[in-house]
Amino acid sequence: RANFSTGINFASGGCGLLNSTGQGLNVMSFNHQIWQFTHFASTLVKKEGRFAVESYLSKSLYCISVGGNDLVRYMLNSTYQNTTTPQELVTFLVNKYDQYLSRLYHSGARKFLLFDVSTLGCTPSSRLLGLQFGYSKANGG
Repeated sequence: RANFSTGINFASGGCGLLNSTGQGLNVMSFNHQIWQFTHFASTLVKKEGRFAVESYLSKSLYCISVGGNDLVRYMLNSTYQNTTTPQELVTFLVNKYDQYLSRLYHSGARKFLLFDVSTLGCTPSSRLLGLQFGYSKANGG
């Protein structure tokens, strides 16, 4: 019998809210991570019963940090910037986030810890790519 009392991790670093973010980098999309969770939950229901699984899932904490890679991808792609404004991108990403959280909620998740997107010009990868600390576009300025 499996013991999940210490948690389960479905995360894949480098992903984004967009399926295309992290593509080609051997990264699972956030969409696929949610599919894995919903598949896991439905498989567990078959083994343990709906009531036990719903109780377990509703008491679990779902920690999510996603979205920053989508924004970095946008900043590094001038073609993308010419077709989409930052406001349009953020609105689209927020709507995607809402859809993903709804899928998790309908699969039994109730307690969410959502991390914000950090100051992108300060992240190690941004600095490595030349988006230095003072790069106002990366830092929302």
